[in-house]
Order: sequence, then C-alpha cells, then structure tokens
Amino acid sequence: ILQNSKETIFVAVRSSATTEDLADSSFAGQQETYLHVKGNSDLIDKIKKDFASLFTARAIYYRKKRGFSSEKFALAVVVQKMIDSEKSGVMFSKNPIKNDDKIIIEAVFGLGEGIVSGKIKPDNYEVTRELKIINKTISDKKIAMTRNSQGDIETILLKKTISMDQVLTDGEIIQLANYALKIEEHYEGKPQDIEFALERGEIFITQSRPITTTAKEPETNDKPHGELILSGFAASPGVASGKVRIIKNISELSKVKEGDILVTEMTNPDMVITMQKSSAIVTNEGGLTSHAAIVSREMGIPAVVGTGNATSMLKDGDLITVDGFSGKVYAGEGKTIKKEIKPVVETKIKIKVIIDLPEAAERAEKTNIKSIGLLRLEGIIASSVKHPLLLKKQKL
Repeated sequence: ILQNSKETIFVAVRSSATTEDLADSSFAGQQETYLHVKGNSDLIDKIKKDFASLFTARAIYYRKKRGFSSEKFALAVVVQKMIDSEKSGVMFSKNPIKNDDKIIIEAVFGLGEGIVSGKIKPDNYEVTRELKIINKTISDKKIAMTRNSQGDIETILLKKTISMDQVLTDGEIIQLANYALKIEEHYEGKPQDIEFALERGEIFITQSRPITTTAKEPETNDKPHGELILSGFAASPGVASGKVRIIKNISELSKVKEGDILVTEMTNPDMVITMQKSSAIVTNEGGLTSHAAIVSREMGIPAVVGTGNATSMLKDGDLITVDGFSGKVYAGEGKTIKKEIKPVVETKIKIKVIIDLPEAAERAEKTNIKSIGLLRLEGIIASSVKHPLLLKKQKL
C-alpha cells in the first residue's frame, strides 16, 4: 500500500565530513546519523542537527587535539531512502577470526540494529569459496526489531516456531556469498566486511569496508585445556585468564578492575572504558558483528559472545580462561596468548576502519589506516538505505 500511495517516505539523514578523508590524519567520526525521518519539517530539523553535530564537545575536543581549525573542515549531509528490512545482516568475505578462507554470514529478522547492538544472537553461516554451505548455526532469535508506521523502532517477541527458523534460505546464503566474492574482487582482492538487507526478497548491499586485520591461530599445544564450562561465538582472537566480574547494569562498572574478565548480557558504548581495563569479554548475546565483538577486536581483547547463559553460569570472583580463537570458556587459569595482528596488505584502495575511541584512532593513524564513522548502535546495519549512486541495483 505504501509503495503505491503518495505517503511520504522514510529517509536516513547521514553525515560525511572532509576530516574523515585527510591523508595525514585519522579522524574518529563524531557526527550524527538520524534514521526513519519522515516529512519536510522533521527532515530540515535533522539536517540542522546533523550540521550542528560538528560542534559537540567531543568533536571540538578531538579536532583541537588533532590541530584542526574551523577553516579546515566541512560536512555534507546525505539524505537516503530507507529500506524496510525484513532480514538484515553482515558478511565477511574472509573469516576475521580464523586463518581460513571461509565466507562468514550472520543474519537476523527485521532491522539490523538487533545484530549490531548485540541484543539478538544471530544465525551464523559458513560458506566455502566454491559456494558450498559447510556449517549453519541456527540461533534462538527471541526478538526482532521493526519500524512502525510512525518511524519508531519497536522490539517484538517472536514465537518459538519463528525464533528458531533459519533466517536466510540456502539460496539467499549462496547468493550473498557470491556477492561477497565479487565485491572482494572489485576491491582488488582485499577481504571485505559487508552489510546487507532484504526487502520483499530483494537483496540490497548497504555498505562494504575492508577487513583491516587477520588473526593467526595458536599452535595446537598452546591451546588452553581444562573443564569446558561455556561455548559461544569466537568474536575476538586471543586467550586470557582472570577473575569474573558480572555486570548487570551501568552502575556496577566500577567493580571491574584491571585484568578482570567482563561478563555481561551485552556490552554498549557506555562500557568502552571498562572494556579497555578487562583482560577478556564474555557475553550472553550477540554475534561477530555485535558491539562487544567489534570493540574487542579493535582493542585486541579476547572475546566470546552469544554464550546464552554466561551471567547465570558464572559467579563473581570465579577464575576462568577465555579462548577467543575457539569461542570456549574454561574453568581455572590458562596460558595467556595475545592475538597476532598481521599488517594490512598494500592496496590502492583507501583503508578505513570504524573506531569509537580517540586513542584507537591515534593508533590507527600511526599505521596509516583511516577511520570513519562512529560505532553507533543505530548507524551500521539499521541505516539500510537505497541510493541511486551508492546502491544502484545491478548485477555484481
């Protein structure tokens, strides 16, 4: 009905700053993104707020720290039509956790905010480069995030018969994997982190960025041993031991001391400073593209996500070992193994990485890696858009 009527469409209002593309500096994106904007009045208001976000305290602080003046930066606002996502997800053209060539796809029902925020444990599919599905992990997706007629995001409970359904059909998995290979080929063979959404059976590739690091797995005899107590997704490589600190809300973050293991339902941006102090992260929910996974990989902290019941199985003070290579948690103390980050291969393509921390941005700058975007719960997959230039529907 909406497609055939004169109803005003929903759009995304997004920023693009010149400082994100300078050759001599990495800039942690500070500007705002507004989704599900409807009507001219609301659109103009959000555009003004987008421009105004250049002058937030954090943005001003970072620019001054990097030596930018008001004459040396500018911002454009892009308005794009929203996709009404029935299914959303993320795929990696090469496994970012293990040293293999498997294509990894994660998907949820509804808007992708559920997968990025870590509120939903997604389905996980592994596909060979010969386009053969070799593994499917179907998760209990208890909820879905959808957009109502007013443009507000609603969380709905899914019936058990639906929550345990496979999100993507085998045909959609193969088609997406094929797209991943072709997009990687387009970017000179550089492995890609790709976002997608499906509306009425049609696949939209909403964004692609290079995977900037790969991890080397430990030798067999270096892997931790002991009583296995939890399993989940291997979200960030490495092995670390420490005392459990269970965090149920933000007010408890002070419990976490240097070297402790942060155990929570799912991390959020307010926990980033605490995550920096932790030796490892374990969560109940989430997948390889959740907040906990992305930030842990940026920081080089071992992480296991989507365990389902870590906060109930573990107790404060328990000594455990987290194996971010295999996605397993063991009782007791094991050998600590830091993940090995291989240098980014030479490429003509400008490499960018999503960074939420000024400190991380500065580290990236030293290795000539540029950063874009702010690690926003609503700004990665949920900002699914159509655009005649960026997302022209064509055979990849």
